Amino acid sequence: MNKNLSKLFSPNSVAIVGASNTPGKVGYSILKNLIEAEFVGEIYPININDKVVQGIKAHHNLGDVKKNIDLVIICVPAPVVIKVMQDCVKANIKNAIIISAGFAETGSEGKKLQEELEKIVSENKINVVGPNTLGIINTENGLNASFASTFPRQGNIAIVSQSGALCTAILDWARQEKVGFSRFISTGNKAFLSESDYFDYLQHDPKTKAVFVYMESMKNTKKFLKEASELAKRKPVIVLKSGRSAQGQKAASSHTGALSVDDEIFSIACQKTNMIRVNSIEGFFDLAKTLSKIKKIKKFNLAVVTNAGGPGVIVADSASVHNFPLPEFSSKTINAVKEINPHASNPLDLIGDAKPIDYRTALRVLQDDSGIDLVYCLLTPQSMTNPERVADIIISLNKRKPIICSFIGGTSVSHPKRFLKENGVLEFETPERGIKALSRIKGYYERKNLKKIFDQKITPNKEIKKTLKSKPKLNLKESFELLNKHNIKTTPTIFVTSIKEIEQKINLIKFPVALKTGSGLAHKTDFGLVKANIKNKEELIKEAEKMFLISKEKKLEEILAIQEMIQGQEILVSSITNEFGKIITYGLGGIFVEIMKDVSQKIAPINESDLEEMFSEVKGTKVLLGARTKKKYNIDSLKKLIKSISDLALTYPEIKEIEFNPVIVTENDSFVVDCVINTNN
Repeated sequence: MNKNLSKLFSPNSVAIVGASNTPGKVGYSILKNLIEAEFVGEIYPININDKVVQGIKAHHNLGDVKKNIDLVIICVPAPVVIKVMQDCVKANIKNAIIISAGFAETGSEGKKLQEELEKIVSENKINVVGPNTLGIINTENGLNASFASTFPRQGNIAIVSQSGALCTAILDWARQEKVGFSRFISTGNKAFLSESDYFDYLQHDPKTKAVFVYMESMKNTKKFLKEASELAKRKPVIVLKSGRSAQGQKAASSHTGALSVDDEIFSIACQKTNMIRVNSIEGFFDLAKTLSKIKKIKKFNLAVVTNAGGPGVIVADSASVHNFPLPEFSSKTINAVKEINPHASNPLDLIGDAKPIDYRTALRVLQDDSGIDLVYCLLTPQSMTNPERVADIIISLNKRKPIICSFIGGTSVSHPKRFLKENGVLEFETPERGIKALSRIKGYYERKNLKKIFDQKITPNKEIKKTLKSKPKLNLKESFELLNKHNIKTTPTIFVTSIKEIEQKINLIKFPVALKTGSGLAHKTDFGLVKANIKNKEELIKEAEKMFLISKEKKLEEILAIQEMIQGQEILVSSITNEFGKIITYGLGGIFVEIMKDVSQKIAPINESDLEEMFSEVKGTKVLLGARTKKKYNIDSLKKLIKSISDLALTYPEIKEIEFNPVIVTENDSFVVDCVINTNN
């Protein structure tokens, strides 16, 4: 059930437990911030000693306040927090921000305190930010419920950050870049409210047009996926997740008292939910100022104007790298700029002697072109070009159609660059950074209407569930029986448990055949338990005798599989279980998977759009389309098989891992040749 956070961010009254008159204390800073931000509601300082705190009447405890309190901010030592939360229960306060540190992030003692808190919070359904948080900010109503040193200007983007220190850095950067925020949330330890809860609130917040997230760990991945997807349907979500390396995961754990999730799978989760993942603070900041300063972006036809050919070529190269094609100018536009450059194209080179009037002419013409949505203006400091005057022109024209700038240089362009920022013009240090930021936003809008599914209910077979619960793994015969019941085709196979049984069934065997253990062993080749291309009965019996002997020595189930040799392309398809649920993998077999790691992974359940992405992401798919042999394989049957493994994995959560390796795809169909199924037992 989604939580109602409206009173958390828009309270009519706030109490500060630990409010102080002593500069340097957290309780001093928070009360001072609320006063200076001109919070629109009532403020109740709570202090056990002082009767007046920073000019406002103080109360001994929460019970002494005889009026309704919507939000309490707690900044007292961790052991005292439990008593304060008990007071919240008595006063029927349903929203709290626990600034105090000293909980799960500090070790076993802190973890015990946090567990006590969790019991109080869950039993009384209190919305709690933190603990160990910088606090929250709502610029709309002056709620600076934080100890940050800066109160940001109003804007249209929200920040949700697990790091309080990064919050302060973002606020400082935003002040310099003239970027404003709607909501600012330091999640802290996320013992109670997490990103998923804030996502639900922010998707309905009319003041927020984009959401930026910094995170190190995750709670309830299923809920996270669903809420992130719902939020991204309405507005861009940009996420910077640390803990990508083993060292980073260790640092994240010690920082927040939580474990980081698998990084590669997190990237797949971002793709499924259409969140934009960035891997650097630079990328985070670039997208923040882009979405803050360009209010509406519907199309991305970009015109580039420059006073130097080199930067224009760099932009064209960067656009190509980021799949951001530059459109051709209309004939009307080309004719209009012929006097400036008779050989006009996109990028439009105004030549080194370009004057401010040339920039004005070019920018006006490009803004008048209905086939152009954005204009990127490049400038290098040259004797005929006056950067200050060009900046004036850009500012005056920016409202007609968005202009993005890169004034490339140092001291000669520092003042006009600052002037552009102060007047709300989007400016990047380098054009490569600007193009990359635009391409990420363009990718978001292109994927926005793709349908993804997050829930799928399939009724399981009770007998199969019972079998899966009773065994740690299935042998190949049991696996094939399970697959056939779910309409997954397997290669024609005869299972035998003795030489005598081979002789009895010899008339059913069509040579050449492959022979292997049917015990469910994963790496059969390592034990000499696979032999392909057996041409006659004598060779078959000889190999079978060897394999029965090895099986006995290795204490494996003595069952062998005799299979027809089907000719086709080898494929790997699998399902594994991790924090995000069932992860489906597709790739071509052999060296494509083992050496080149040419695979695509998706989080189940998958649909047609996932399958299309999987096939486009795997380079080896071109082989299936006839790139090497001109032979085209039956891709539709392979898609059906991949969808089936997703359904199977979701139908039976008892299955921990399924691996079809190989699947043979022919021109007519797809067949599972070998299968390993391990359960959670």
